[in-house]
Amino acid sequence: MPEEKDFKKAYSELQKKFSVPDIEYIDSEFEISTIEADKFLLREIRRKIHDKIDAVCKVLDGILQPEPVWHSMYESGIFTDDEKKELYLIYKELMTYNRASSVLELEANDKLNAKFISEFTNKWKSMKEKLVDVMKKMEEGWKKEASMDEKLGYFG
Repeated sequence: MPEEKDFKKAYSELQKKFSVPDIEYIDSEFEISTIEADKFLLREIRRKIHDKIDAVCKVLDGILQPEPVWHSMYESGIFTDDEKKELYLIYKELMTYNRASSVLELEANDKLNAKFISEFTNKWKSMKEKLVDVMKKMEEGWKKEASMDEKLGYFG
């Protein structure tokens, strides 16, 4: 891993050239300081963002289209149909960024990677608040008492 000062210097140069977000914010959200090498730093930052998008989409997948596994079916039942419609809009937006990142994986263009990083980071600020509420609702849902039949239906 490059030294912290080298990493910050490399990022600072990219920030001047491409107007990417503040390093402290983007590091706290996407842990970019754990990147091993700074040769293709913008690509690596986009990949870190892509990883977070993937992780959140997997959780939303389980709510919107539950698999026949206990946690997925239970968590899907925590949300109303109206809430699922709202979650779908967030999911759709995340998937748009997910696929845009996949395209950039093939294009290897610093300017486009920087644009993606800046745009998603700005969008993430508002999206994160909603997602934290979703995760808290899921956590609270697990704390409530409910019978298996009540939450999952009877499968026998």
